[in-house]
Amino acid sequence: MNNNQGIGFFKNLYLDMLNEIDSSDFFEEEVDQGDIEISIKNEEDKYLIQGFFPGIQKKDIKIDYKDDYLFMKIKRKKVFSNRGNMSVMMISQFNDYKKKFYIPDNDISNLKVSFKNHKLNLEIPKIIYNFKEENPVIIDVLDYEEE
Repeated sequence: MNNNQGIGFFKNLYLDMLNEIDSSDFFEEEVDQGDIEISIKNEEDKYLIQGFFPGIQKKDIKIDYKDDYLFMKIKRKKVFSNRGNMSVMMISQFNDYKKKFYIPDNDISNLKVSFKNHKLNLEIPKIIYNFKEENPVIIDVLDYEEE
C-alpha cells in the first residue's frame, strides 16, 4: 500500500465514522435528559426521592448533603464504535446530570437508600417537633386598647 492509499483508507474510515454518528443522533441523545426521571414527595414524616436512571450504574451516582440541601450528580458515559470496519474507532462522551433538593427539618443520619434495576429510592426521615404542652395555660383578655 503506497502513501496515497493509506491516507485514502483512513480518510474513508473517518468519514464513515462521522456519517454513522450523524445518522445515530449520538450528540442529541447525550444532551437529552428525558430518559432520567427524578421526583420528590414531601410526606408527613419523611421525604421520598425516587429516580429512574436507565443505563446508569450505582458507581456513577454521587449523593452529597449540606445545609438542608441534597445534591445528586449522575455521571453519564456514551461510547460510539464503528465495529463494522477493520479498524475500530471509538468516541467517548461524558455528560453529568445534576439535581438539588431542599429538604428542611430532616434527619439525614437515618437516610435509607436502595438502588435496584436502575431505580433509586431515598427515604429521609423528618425531624418531628412536638410543641404540645401537657397543661396549656389559657389567658383571657378582658380589655385592650387599639393604637
